[in-house]
Amino acid sequence: MLLGCLFIDDSKNSSITIIIIAVTLLTGLLIYEINNRLRIVYIILSLLLFVSGFLMGSIRYNHYLRDRDYYDRIEDGQVVRFQGELAKKEKKTTSYYLYFNNIIMEDIVLDSSETILLQSDSDDLPIGNTVVVEGKKENWNYARNEGNFDEKSYYNSIGTLMKVKGDISVVEEPLTGVMELLYSFRENVKEAYLSNLPNEEGGIVSAMTLGDKSELDTQVKDLFKLSGLAHILAISGLHISIVGMSIYRLMRKRGTPFAVAGVVSSTLVILYGMLTFGGVSTIRAVVMFLLMILGDIIGEGYDSLSAIGAALIYVLIMHPYSINSAGFIFSFGAVTGIAVVVNPLTTLYDKYCRLRFLYVGRAHSRIPFVKEKLRDSNKQYKASVKERIFKALLSGVLIQLVTIPIVCLYYYEIPTYVVILNLLVIPLLGVLLSASIIGGMTIVVSSELTGVLVVGGLLDCIGNILLWIAHIIVYLYEMLSYISLQLPVSRIITGSPNVVKVIIYYVVLFTVTRYLVYKYEDMEKLFEIKCDTNTRYERRDIKSKIVRYLHDKRSLIACVAVLSVSILFITNNRDYSDFEMDVIDVGQGDGIYIAGDNNYFFDGGSTDIKNVGTYRILPFLKYKGVRHIDYWFVSHVDSDHISGLLEALDSGYSISNIVVDKYMLSEDNYKDIEIRANNNNVNIVVMETGDVVAEDNLRFTCIFAGVDKIGDINGNSLVLLGEYANGEDTTTMLIGGDMTADSEKCVIDSMSDGSLDSVRSALLDVDILKVSHHGSKTSSSEEFIKTISPEMALISAGVNNRYNHPSPEVIERLDKMNIPHLCTIECGRLKVNLDDKSVKIYYNG
Repeated sequence: MLLGCLFIDDSKNSSITIIIIAVTLLTGLLIYEINNRLRIVYIILSLLLFVSGFLMGSIRYNHYLRDRDYYDRIEDGQVVRFQGELAKKEKKTTSYYLYFNNIIMEDIVLDSSETILLQSDSDDLPIGNTVVVEGKKENWNYARNEGNFDEKSYYNSIGTLMKVKGDISVVEEPLTGVMELLYSFRENVKEAYLSNLPNEEGGIVSAMTLGDKSELDTQVKDLFKLSGLAHILAISGLHISIVGMSIYRLMRKRGTPFAVAGVVSSTLVILYGMLTFGGVSTIRAVVMFLLMILGDIIGEGYDSLSAIGAALIYVLIMHPYSINSAGFIFSFGAVTGIAVVVNPLTTLYDKYCRLRFLYVGRAHSRIPFVKEKLRDSNKQYKASVKERIFKALLSGVLIQLVTIPIVCLYYYEIPTYVVILNLLVIPLLGVLLSASIIGGMTIVVSSELTGVLVVGGLLDCIGNILLWIAHIIVYLYEMLSYISLQLPVSRIITGSPNVVKVIIYYVVLFTVTRYLVYKYEDMEKLFEIKCDTNTRYERRDIKSKIVRYLHDKRSLIACVAVLSVSILFITNNRDYSDFEMDVIDVGQGDGIYIAGDNNYFFDGGSTDIKNVGTYRILPFLKYKGVRHIDYWFVSHVDSDHISGLLEALDSGYSISNIVVDKYMLSEDNYKDIEIRANNNNVNIVVMETGDVVAEDNLRFTCIFAGVDKIGDINGNSLVLLGEYANGEDTTTMLIGGDMTADSEKCVIDSMSDGSLDSVRSALLDVDILKVSHHGSKTSSSEEFIKTISPEMALISAGVNNRYNHPSPEVIERLDKMNIPHLCTIECGRLKVNLDDKSVKIYYNG
């Protein structure tokens, strides 16, 4: 089914890859069936099931694409009217998002799991109400740069196909349903957390236990994400298994019959999943838990791969759109990797420890090797502390090996100390969840029993004690995350790997796992040594076999070497093109990245995009696999040119040199740069006219570094001419920050008086002009444009900016001179590549 969905998804352009995977799976299926000597009828049945699943997945996903395309064709601002049933409410920073399903709209009926989003000022409408909504469609925001958040892709991946803003009229008010009761209960528990836990910890516990991230502090969220502990903030299989199995085992220990314990725990797990409005990972975990309990009740063994397959089928039938979600890939990718890679190798280690427990070889002075049974066979093996710690470390390392490609795909960097962190964090998670859930529920109940004898006060006291325990654990988590990020090389930027690299990595990982399992599958035979061995020779022979078997490190070293190379392969995704220039969409501001042998960045700030460095500039650089900037040029220190740089310095992003001119040194904003640069051991270079930063085939010459007669900060912007030698041709770029017409006049005068003779010819024939001051009418004078005669002009400005940039006068001037121009407003990120020695522009819009 999954292959069927992917095959229909033409947006990925991966049909050939899917065909290769399908053929590989079919071949493996046939080999498996033949090796097990099953009758031909089973082989045919397996093939039929495979084809049926493929077709079903294709049909379901094609149905979703039809619905999505229908709503995509509706224009932004067009009035729409539909009837729907409120399925979910979600609190945002300043409003509520209401999700409606069972949509009836004109000539189309949406699939029951697909939704339309309405932005509202309140959450008074009960879940389950049928309403008529009339409003205007609002387009989704797309990713303006590579690596940035894409609103449309995200909401489409959870089945939300359109966003509207309008009014509601209620058609039907049913009795209050289960979902509305759960939502009210969830809000009450969240309020208990926020009222009884200090600072930001209420939001953390609310996210961990309820799946509600509306009160989660952004800095805390980033702290957990960067340290590798983001998984504990999302309701996942780990949470479900802790909650469900705790209830089930507690009931079984008290003698409750299998069926009763299973039904009660399963019901509570389903309600918990509904309470958290769980996504794909929660649905997958609930389905797998139900199958595990069912197997326990009927006395059948639990097969994790079969359970994963059943959960996958259910998810793809009910929510085919979810194959595009990060939650789907993380959830199913991780559990499949655990079943295929982690469990077999940890089981192998368990087997080795058990056999070693029964048999041991000891060297004596007279007898080289004595085999003796140390334990009675009836005595149960119990792992030592050392063995348990090693197994936990082994599991952690293997899980990281499984998830590294997925982390690289979505986060573009990996935390270095995550294995050790999880080793410390996971054991306490069960205590944290239990204390938080019971504590929150107890406080909610106590509030309803206020004044009822002493019961209400007693319950409130118990709830606060439990939440105090949760507070201590959460504080420990925060402290561990913070400490891990202060350690050397706490994160490694990887870039985003392509699909082919991911497939190759997993093939290698699977092959190494199968090899180790096959090599050591006869471990028990080598331990089964006859106790009546008499001769010295035989004892030596036995010893040599075991020593060779247990201490032959060549195979293990080879496997470790292969996996190490694979890790380097999947984590090194830098595009090593000879040259690339990207005008990043930072809104109303500037940010330009240029790659040669070294990495260069120019400005980096915005006045209309909050946290532009954190959410636009750094994600773009990390997506590209750029781990380090050699020279970060600052044209001037207005906030729309440095706010992202300040965030990069605060985050600890690696920068060698920050380049400024002398006219910035007295500005207040420069002090912010200087303090952060000193804290991060970043060198500050003061550039003057004529100074050059160069490498083999790329050089940047300062053609203007301010003059005393120009009094404003914009006019004294640092102006650079870039020259890239591509064989016999040279491509030139002019980047001038917010230089004004007065600055441009100074450059023209310098060309006339001989000050810029070394670059005069390049200045007279510029290939790419980064239009100054976002296209303001105070820049880009006609005389200057005629002098440099650019082949192409690129403009950086914000959508609907209050300055009306780029100005109509500048656009008219460029059009009059027949100079092609592109702006980030319409195009998003502008990428300049040199193909066949010609300049080509690519963009996101």
